[in-house]
Amino acid sequence: MKPEQFGEIQKVLQKQGHLIWQGVHRRKDGSTFPVEVTIKLVRLDKNYMVTTARDITERERAERALADKLAIEGIVATTSTRFLAADDVGRSIDAALADVAAFCRSTRASLVLIDRGGTAMSCVHEWCAPGAASHLGIFKNRPLDAMPWCLEKLKNHEIVHVPEVASMPEYAGAEKKVLEAWGIGSVLVIPLLVRKKLAGFIRFDDVTRDRDWRRDEELVPLRTLADIIGMAIERRRADDERSRLEGQLRHQQKLEAIGTLASGVAHEINNPITAILNFAEIIEEEVGEESELRDFAGRIVDETNRVAGIVKNLLSFARQDKEHYSPASIPDIVRDTLTLIAAVFRKDQIAVGLDLRGDLPKINCRSQQIRQVLMNLLTNARDALNDRYPSFDERKIINISCGPVEIDGAAWIRTTVENHGAAIPPEVMGRIFDPFFTTKPKEVGTGLGLAISYGIVKDHGGLLWAESGEAATRFHIDLKVQNGRFARGPMEGEVA
Repeated sequence: MKPEQFGEIQKVLQKQGHLIWQGVHRRKDGSTFPVEVTIKLVRLDKNYMVTTARDITERERAERALADKLAIEGIVATTSTRFLAADDVGRSIDAALADVAAFCRSTRASLVLIDRGGTAMSCVHEWCAPGAASHLGIFKNRPLDAMPWCLEKLKNHEIVHVPEVASMPEYAGAEKKVLEAWGIGSVLVIPLLVRKKLAGFIRFDDVTRDRDWRRDEELVPLRTLADIIGMAIERRRADDERSRLEGQLRHQQKLEAIGTLASGVAHEINNPITAILNFAEIIEEEVGEESELRDFAGRIVDETNRVAGIVKNLLSFARQDKEHYSPASIPDIVRDTLTLIAAVFRKDQIAVGLDLRGDLPKINCRSQQIRQVLMNLLTNARDALNDRYPSFDERKIINISCGPVEIDGAAWIRTTVENHGAAIPPEVMGRIFDPFFTTKPKEVGTGLGLAISYGIVKDHGGLLWAESGEAATRFHIDLKVQNGRFARGPMEGEVA
């Protein structure tokens, strides 16, 4: 209180008899604390001012907690309404991240999802404060074992709050190293559950709001928010799965129709093509070495062989191979396929990176057909790299991995062929498995390779799918370990 305020205070006291206001007191050590000051006018032999000061630190803390609770509950209510009304789940997630990040006073809010196989995680949505760097590009397909301490807590449905990254214990060294490399000083991580199973997490970086995030009353709204986002993601996944299945059905119907047509066309073309090839070879043998006809006949032979190759692909596309299902090691099939194309890769200066698990179970499959699928994917990867890097380049690498994944509670084996060639445009991605669709010149591609490969994998009860971006293009072959295909020996009348 300043001396010049005494006169004004006396006037108020004469009129009201008391005065209450809030201020700040200073302790002997120099620290300050909030107080509520009460002044009463007491009339005895003369007027006296009786002053009391009450420490209101706890009351202010409770008021802030109540205000915070109302604020986060308002965010939860707004988010819930937004998800119910919005068709664009992604936009609603972005808005929710922005609202909570503002509440937490965070510089970055990220939604990270675990992949279908449960082995890697990627940042799929993000909000950044002005000047904060985005992690969307660098937090992609990171292995789960890169953050063991944090992941163990999240699996136990715990919220992880690290107020000071520099003070993290040694057993959290992996997380500490990554966070410090990214310049993150503090972090708050909320588990994201779908059907009570960890599907990912929401991460807030550089949280500056002073709260005890471990207290139950603080956690409930955040968990509720995460549950809402989890339900929205589950809904989006269900919609995507339905669309995928509908697309597969349409695609299969298209394949069956085209297969019937292709079989008839191939048989009709095969006989005249064989005759043309035979006559061209006779002409080539009968005429002299210097004859112009010999050159023409040679060209006819070359083009006829090319057409014959197309006819062979058509027949392969239209009918099932007679090869039997038998137990086979997928890594062994990968190695066998590489021996067939290794010389071509060396000529094109293409390196191959292998990550093949040696403890994988065998799968009942048609080995030759799976080899055909791999050969097609490797050839396409080679073409993509040669287009982007005509000569030697350190990025001219094809990475092949093979490992276990879990899909819908069942054991699968995923084989991935990755290259760093040009990305597949979104408008092309939706058609790459269509018969006769190709972006290659007609003398290079027929548009049947991926369509045939898709059919082969589907016949094995598996799935062939692709993803492509600026960083890499990946084709995945997912085969179920228990796929219902049984090995058998040759039947009577068949040759083993």
